[in-house]
Amino acid sequence: MPTNTPNPPTAPIGPVRFDWQRFWIAQTGILDLSDAGFLRDPEEFAFEGDALKTLVELDVYPVLALLGEPGIGKSDALKIEHERLSALGHEQNVVSVLVDLKTSSSEEWLCRQIFESPKVESWKEGASRLYLLLDSLDEAMMQIEPLAHRLVHEFRNLPTDRLSVRIACRTAVWPAKTLGEPLKEIWGESNFGIFELAPLRRRDVLIVLNSNKIDPEEFTSRLFGNQAVSFAIKPLTLKMLLKLYISEGRLPSSTADLYSKGCLSLCEEPNPSRRETRRLGHLNAQQRLRIAGRIAAATVLGNRFAVWTGPETETPSEDISLSALAGAREEGAFPTFTTTDDNVREILDTGLFSSRGDQRMGWAHQTYGEFLAALYLFEKGVPAKTTLKALTHPNGGLIPQLANMGAWVASLNPELRTSLIATDPWTLLRGDLSTWRASDKSALVDSMLSLVEEGRSREIFFGITGIYEKLNHPGLAIQLLGTITDRSLKVSTRRVALDVSERCELRELQPEILQIALDQTED
Repeated sequence: MPTNTPNPPTAPIGPVRFDWQRFWIAQTGILDLSDAGFLRDPEEFAFEGDALKTLVELDVYPVLALLGEPGIGKSDALKIEHERLSALGHEQNVVSVLVDLKTSSSEEWLCRQIFESPKVESWKEGASRLYLLLDSLDEAMMQIEPLAHRLVHEFRNLPTDRLSVRIACRTAVWPAKTLGEPLKEIWGESNFGIFELAPLRRRDVLIVLNSNKIDPEEFTSRLFGNQAVSFAIKPLTLKMLLKLYISEGRLPSSTADLYSKGCLSLCEEPNPSRRETRRLGHLNAQQRLRIAGRIAAATVLGNRFAVWTGPETETPSEDISLSALAGAREEGAFPTFTTTDDNVREILDTGLFSSRGDQRMGWAHQTYGEFLAALYLFEKGVPAKTTLKALTHPNGGLIPQLANMGAWVASLNPELRTSLIATDPWTLLRGDLSTWRASDKSALVDSMLSLVEEGRSREIFFGITGIYEKLNHPGLAIQLLGTITDRSLKVSTRRVALDVSERCELRELQPEILQIALDQTED
């Protein structure tokens, strides 16, 4: 990693929209984010998860519901597809019509702009294939139910054997019953597909960094150190990261601060037309963030797979219903309110969540839920003893599934640190150590080295040595010197001490380290 922070770019941030090759995954599919948190690139690696498809590959489906969270890039992908289809033109006997439904104020408008338009009327009389691309179904000025009914009515009167339809909509508000089911009936179930837009690959982010003259090595190093890849893989929060980096010359040193800003950004309404027409819902971003924390505590601690938005009597045992999340009075740095079912639906329609199947919404990235669950318990003033009991196994140590949440809890609540430092030091490295006292960091280093020496614990995960720089404190060099030079200790213990000293750039230890390096009798 470079030893000096580069000068911050002085040019204004460029657009985050690029002609990336975007991929889609079946609504019930599971994303493979094994490329250090980025979408595993199907063009470079053998793909072991659910298959990713381009819109070209999805052309086998006459009808597609193209879903995704706000700001993920659905509209951009649809515009690029329209350009591709339009370029085919007369050569392949194809007609493409792109309609933005956000201005659809009535059924009359719908007919005039789409079904009675010159292009569609001409297509009806010809033999070409029409691709009807309908964007922003969820942003229509008319209510979504009558809009869906009218679309179905018009589709039934068209030559569907020559018609392909692509409808873009936010996942949380896709009208599966009023639009999805009739589309299956008209075209046949095998001809209808529901897909969600996948996040960005590593190469997509590098394109943006290079276009803004940002050092990719420095940026990604900070990204991994802050465990913030989950924000870089979404165009909306990638833009937020770039703004922070360009304005300050670096990403925030506090991982908790970055996560707070990132999650709050995902709670805000990203669509300009909705903001201009004040279709912002009933809650402000801070209120939404509080409800997100409530959902996080319920799903992470309760081991619930998703939030069920369908009939309550049909709630799957592994999910949690809307009503179970409603009813709480929330107070904080926002107008006090009591959570309702509609409030919960409002937060589910943000970038924090994505689909887990029909009428099921889960965390768009598990780290959001883990951070927000810890933040919620802290802000609600849950006693440290109660929190610790919920997170730890009866036999001692953090419950593995709650380890990341435990790291966040220790970052936010100093009262919990002492217990967790003694039992789970490696896990705590995943949290935010920027506000820790030097004595806490010293205790964490001692615990790490002791557990390695005793052969009881050493956790290895991607980027762990990059995280070691969080351990830096004024007395670290003196603390590590004895371990580095003590030949009676295990090689593995001394190697951890050397790794920490390297990442923290403890130059005062160079003479001792050089002496060890030149000693032919050393490991």
